[in-house]
Amino acid sequence: MINYFKAFSEGHILMTILSIVYGFMFLRLGFKYDGKYDKYNRIFFVLFIIIVRGIRYVYDVQIGIFRIVDLFSFHFCHISAITLIVVFLINKYHKWVVIYLTVIGLPATLSVILTPVYGLPEPFEPRAKLFILYHGLIAVGIIYVIAKNTITLGVQEFVATQVMLFGIAGISAVVNKVFDTNYLYLVYPPEGTFLEDMYLNMTSHLLYLLVIFLLAFSIISVQFVVAKIILDIIDRRKNAKEQLAQVNA
Repeated sequence: MINYFKAFSEGHILMTILSIVYGFMFLRLGFKYDGKYDKYNRIFFVLFIIIVRGIRYVYDVQIGIFRIVDLFSFHFCHISAITLIVVFLINKYHKWVVIYLTVIGLPATLSVILTPVYGLPEPFEPRAKLFILYHGLIAVGIIYVIAKNTITLGVQEFVATQVMLFGIAGISAVVNKVFDTNYLYLVYPPEGTFLEDMYLNMTSHLLYLLVIFLLAFSIISVQFVVAKIILDIIDRRKNAKEQLAQVNA
């Protein structure tokens, strides 16, 4: 039986609030303490997100829909989660990793949290709640990475993010073909979403792909511009504080 998880239902709001509360504590600890305390903070995050995702897999095994290939999902959010686990454990943040998380990972994750209208088989309620909490944790982790690292966004970075987008989509298309998966929803749209309604009214699959690529391109482009504006404001304020400190010295 398929149920549909509606946006801003009780379960949705509860898991979103839980993500925000944990996120506040995680970020506060991350900025208040350095060294081993921040390390423990990051390790706890890694364990938390693995446990949440792991419980989802246990449910999937019980109802017979788990596949090993799911561990290597090419959905943007899952890529972000794996990336966060790695960078938090090694405590190294490459420029392009931060840019991917900022421009692609964050909007993809937030779009799932804010519009979780999709179909799930039973046991529906716990799996849906874990789904929201998992994405909430990803968003929290990305915000931590963005806040801890300084990046510059320009034309080169904009082009690179679009290359990342279409590169991941190309790899996903091959994986979908080989393993009969539906990563990035390139084969068919997620159930219960506006994409499904749109897909049912389209005359060809190629048109569907064109629409979702244009949609992804637009969202990522907007996020790039917003991120650049925010980062430029932060940079100007930082420079102004440094100049004021030099004058008062």
